[in-house]
Amino acid sequence: MVGRLGGYIGNDWATTLPYSAPENMFPSKTGTYIEVESMLALFVKDWVDLTIVFWFTLYFYKGSEAKKGNRCTFLNVNAITGDMCKRNPREVEDHIFSLATHHVDKDFILAPYLADDHWSLFIIAQHIGHVYILDSTKMRGEKNASNYRLSSLIPTALGSEFNYTMVDCKQQKGGWECGYMVLQHMFDFVNLYQNQFPDETWHDMREATDNEIDVLLMTLMPKLFSELGLTEFK
Repeated sequence: MVGRLGGYIGNDWATTLPYSAPENMFPSKTGTYIEVESMLALFVKDWVDLTIVFWFTLYFYKGSEAKKGNRCTFLNVNAITGDMCKRNPREVEDHIFSLATHHVDKDFILAPYLADDHWSLFIIAQHIGHVYILDSTKMRGEKNASNYRLSSLIPTALGSEFNYTMVDCKQQKGGWECGYMVLQHMFDFVNLYQNQFPDETWHDMREATDNEIDVLLMTLMPKLFSELGLTEFK
């Protein structure tokens, strides 16, 4: 598969593939690109970077909107990183506010959050003032909401107090799995939990296995290739 991908791009592994966010996902038209090197990293279960996670938020949003009764949307992962929260907190707050206002009809805002080389997932229940945090290293440091810069910006952005829950989700055994865990959490939420959340949610604290990540990739990679127009790799 890597060889065929190389043939498609002329073995220019530094190339990028452009794509655009679905119409109405963000308040303004948003276009970006995915790095081929980042796609290669998925083949060997290496680091999952921003371009990959952002692309999948667009894919999950598009799929959810195609279904009747979609209750969720997504923040732009590039606008809410830990570095952004530290350097430009007002810009992060503005993005949260504008997205929530744009999607006031949605009950849940999903926010994949990258900070200090670690991915976690925030689920903001904007109408009931509650944030649910899924972190695959929750047990290592007995984490709570104060461990995340993003937590302190959400109440300011949305003008109300929020309660926080650390969700009992699968844990990672190494140092590289967090991005895959966030992809799995987003997949599970849009396909399994959103209609009954938070009455139905994750309750599994065991370590994720390599086989489970393999199954996730076998499910998602054909979607990535197809949506990017690489249909021969389906």
